[in-house]
Amino acid sequence: AERMQESARIIFEQASAMSVLTKGLLDFSHKEVRKQPTRLNEVVRRTVEFITPQNKYERVQFDLELSNEVPEMNLDPAQIQQVLLNLFSNAADAMRGATMPLPRIVVRTRAKSAGQEVELTVEDNGPGLPP
Repeated sequence: AERMQESARIIFEQASAMSVLTKGLLDFSHKEVRKQPTRLNEVVRRTVEFITPQNKYERVQFDLELSNEVPEMNLDPAQIQQVLLNLFSNAADAMRGATMPLPRIVVRTRAKSAGQEVELTVEDNGPGLPP
């Protein structure tokens, strides 16, 4: 019974996350930018937590190198999440065909120009694009 409770809790949490994401995608499809004070690192963490239970990512290791110096910024978290989802999905697809021992996606954030700019990079160890 304890395991069923735990399973039900996980399903409920994932369903809640799905509804938040769906709302974000619907908002995004309306092309209305809804900027709000946002912590980019939190958006990255939440997005990774959200997708890792999916079969597509079962072998993929996520390495997060998120700088504590990244300031809170005025941006649309749903749009940032959508960009991340696309990048992660493309990376997972590219690595699935490759016979690699450990598919890995690295996400890095860092503050630049004395905190005036923020750089976000998503890198995978897939085969890459032909020249």
